[in-house]
Amino acid sequence: MFRLFISIDEGIMQQVCNESVSSRCLMPKDDLFISGTHALDAFFLDEGKLNYLQDPDTSPVEELSSRRVVPGSAMIAEAALWSQWIHVGTAESLVCSKVHTIHADNLVNALQPHAHLMKIAAEYAQQFHKRVVSAKPPHVPWPNDLEVPYTDYCNLVVSMSQGVQVTIGMDAWWHFAEAHHHLLMGGFGSAISRTVSSEARAADKLRQEIESGRSLVVVTGSGSIIRVASIVLLKVTNEEGKILAQVGSTSQDESNDLWKQVKAECQLPGAKQDRDELVSDTITRICRTRLDKDPETLMIREVLSETTESQSKGYGVQTRYLRQIARAEIHSNNLVPGMSVTRSSVTSMELKDAFNSSTSMDKSASRRFSKHSGGSSSSTATYGFMDTDIFVVEYQDRRFLYAWMEQEDFDFLQKPGAENLLRAWIGEVASNDWQPAAPGSHMGSYPLDDSLGPSTMFATAPAADQMGEMAPAMSSSAADAT
Repeated sequence: MFRLFISIDEGIMQQVCNESVSSRCLMPKDDLFISGTHALDAFFLDEGKLNYLQDPDTSPVEELSSRRVVPGSAMIAEAALWSQWIHVGTAESLVCSKVHTIHADNLVNALQPHAHLMKIAAEYAQQFHKRVVSAKPPHVPWPNDLEVPYTDYCNLVVSMSQGVQVTIGMDAWWHFAEAHHHLLMGGFGSAISRTVSSEARAADKLRQEIESGRSLVVVTGSGSIIRVASIVLLKVTNEEGKILAQVGSTSQDESNDLWKQVKAECQLPGAKQDRDELVSDTITRICRTRLDKDPETLMIREVLSETTESQSKGYGVQTRYLRQIARAEIHSNNLVPGMSVTRSSVTSMELKDAFNSSTSMDKSASRRFSKHSGGSSSSTATYGFMDTDIFVVEYQDRRFLYAWMEQEDFDFLQKPGAENLLRAWIGEVASNDWQPAAPGSHMGSYPLDDSLGPSTMFATAPAADQMGEMAPAMSSSAADAT
């Protein structure tokens, strides 16, 4: 955030630093702070090394934690700036160290006269505080003086209001434009002109995306300029160890035919993290709008974070995908009640013809096909995963198709070359007549949220595929589903 403030108005930030930052040197064995004391300041370790130790008597740890060495260029106890914070560990200098102290009260007073900076700081503080008070096992570890889960700069900006995001994004865009100043100038020669013109169009498209709030762009701590997309995924397993895969989705078109625009896909249920949402809020929204399920019926074991980056060809910058994968369990083989259809009549030979029509099918995928079809040439042979049940959840004008499957089937159906197989399978499912499940069937019954309306149907047919690369493709597909 301080890098952003310097970029927006370096003169004001010079004044703010003079009023709210002081420096000091620590000798070996000097304490920077002691566990259990009220925190009034945050610290930036400029040079040297600190040791950080947590004790069960004053910290939410079960035993004396191992010694954690804090290297230079680290922010320490930032929570003191944005919350009423009590130190939960002791920091001791290991060598001669230089520390800059950021005095919380002085910082607020220094920013107060500058409304444009204060607005950003207030939103930053609000999002940081929400993460402090919500951080607890089993979803995430307890916060400490060195780390509060989900409070890195990108994760915080994702949840800010659109107005602040546009301010941050346009600052990043001007950095991008300055670094590529030739985008605003003409080129020399037709080849160069075409290249510059293409880059200029990409830059202008990025600017429009930022101003409309459709894209979030930031300058990172290292000075790089990236687009940011935060995706939350649910990896639900049942008692048999199978995972719940979203194998397709469809939207209602003008003809009111929900099946006409069916899209075959194989991915974990997920959605883009909305503004002013914590990860836990997005998980709740996925449960209610994607699964028609009370989130309390799922047992969230942990939330894993993954970060991937790929070049955005349409914008000329890197896109960073912040993927939060919530691992959950459900004590039932049936996620939702609903309606049923007879088993798909599609045969493995029909699917094999569609599958083999893909020129990108590799040898491992071919062997996987043989394993599923049992090597049979019979036109009535079926894939093993075709025996699985398909659930269809309807929310507003969308339908989402789900199936329980083994991890290896899920991985197989994500391989390049399996998309034709998936389309053939989903197309066959879509052609079936959906009928109510028989009373007392093995599907069980769960209470539905009345506000969602009648929503769930059921089919028996195969599982599905996810097209494209495994990491960015899953992220972008989940983002597109929102």
